Amino acid sequence: MFTTIDHDARRKFDLTLNEYAICDSIYFLSRSKQCNASKEYLGEFIGISRKQVHVIIKKLKLIGLVTGKADKIQTSELWNNEILKLHTVTKGDTECNQRLHSTVTKGDTECNQRLHSTVTKGDTECNQRLHNIDNINTLNNNNNIINTLSQRWNTLSHLRHHKSTTAERRIKKKHIDEINDYSIEVVYQAFENYNAVCSGNGQYWWTHRTWTMWEFIARGLDKFVPEANPLKTFKKDEKDKPQKKSVDEQIKETFY
Repeated sequence: MFTTIDHDARRKFDLTLNEYAICDSIYFLSRSKQCNASKEYLGEFIGISRKQVHVIIKKLKLIGLVTGKADKIQTSELWNNEILKLHTVTKGDTECNQRLHSTVTKGDTECNQRLHSTVTKGDTECNQRLHNIDNINTLNNNNNIINTLSQRWNTLSHLRHHKSTTAERRIKKKHIDEINDYSIEVVYQAFENYNAVCSGNGQYWWTHRTWTMWEFIARGLDKFVPEANPLKTFKKDEKDKPQKKSVDEQIKETFY
């Protein structure tokens, strides 16, 4: 049980807080019948003694707010009408507050939804722009690398001159990551090793001497990087070289 204090009514009847609380407690305990709660119970409820409760009830009877004898008491019509007005106003305030809370909550929810939608849309557009910028930066970076490699490839005399073709563009898309697996200097060295093998005048076992730059990157880059030691790997053994014939053997082949 709790007490809601109407200070207008309290001042109207010149009541203290304790007196108002006792009268209100009697009202709620006697709504269906007379209040038969003991003075000790009423005092314990609001934290005062039995004697103080006795004095308060005596005053309430004198001003016409409480009627009855001994422990069978109840509030009068005077008090009941006053409290009824309070409860009517309180109920109206509660309903009004509920409607206000519902309206505000609905408005807040709609506002938050619009805000969330706007922020999400903004984040998505921002991320898309950043993604596009990353793609452009990546493309520009790759084009710079490709141009640099093409220039180096075309300086090597025994290699097929590099030209951009549709077929090579397809190869480029497929094998651009293979370039990124090595440093530019390593790729340069692979170019030079391939050039040395192609110009080796029969010293090396290698038949693919007409690759374009992209065909080389797609098929032979890993075979000609320095760590693969291609100049040793593809070099022919001495025993495989044609033996120089002696003068006598050459004379025999000529006259016999």
